[in-house]
Amino acid sequence: MRRSFTELRRIQLALTGMAALFAAACGDDGPTEIVGAVAVAVAPATINVAPGGSGTSAVSITRTDPFAGDVSLSASGAPSGVTISFDPATVAAGDVSSTVTAAAGASVDAGSYPITISADGSGTVAAVNVFVRT
Repeated sequence: MRRSFTELRRIQLALTGMAALFAAACGDDGPTEIVGAVAVAVAPATINVAPGGSGTSAVSITRTDPFAGDVSLSASGAPSGVTISFDPATVAAGDVSSTVTAAAGASVDAGSYPITISADGSGTVAAVNVFVRT
């Protein structure tokens, strides 16, 4: 396939722009080495809650060397009338699990609500989406 000069110039400019963005993101020293990470999983991924009641799921934390510290758990996206809590809210170094509890007020409309659960390990954040079904 033969390309026109204009088309080749557009490709060249696009590649030059991507190279500039990559260089800006990496800084003068090149890409930053990842020195440890955290991952989070929730099972089951849907928490069933009757209005006025609560339900739970297990939260599992995985740490990648050399990170071995505490991991703080949080949730976002809960609709009005639904509260999310963790036990424990901070998974201590060496531990790998927590329990997430979703509680729904008696007046919460029936539905399936997406919730994002985040795990923050010393600035390294991982997130997973779950659903609260009322």
